[in-house]
Amino acid sequence: MKLDDLDFKILDLMNENPRLSYRKIAEAVGSTTPTVK
Repeated sequence: MKLDDLDFKILDLMNENPRLSYRKIAEAVGSTTPTVK
């Protein structure tokens, strides 16, 4: 499995604040909640 730019953005946000909800991460990266899950 290869990671793309979106994956790395999500991982960066999770590293900064592991308590962020999927919804907040999705909003921050301009994606949807199911994509983040």
